[in-house]
Amino acid sequence: MPVYAQVPSITLHSEKTSRILTTGKFADTVYGRYQRCLAVRNGG
Repeated sequence: MPVYAQVPSITLHSEKTSRILTTGKFADTVYGRYQRCLAVRNGG
């Protein structure tokens, strides 16, 4: 994968989460939600 397309691995800290969250995991979660939304919207 080209360097410009990589998400930096930064650990995120928040009072709202009790688990370890990195920028990569967060991006994967957001992308997964987006894909599920598109599937529902398109009848999938």
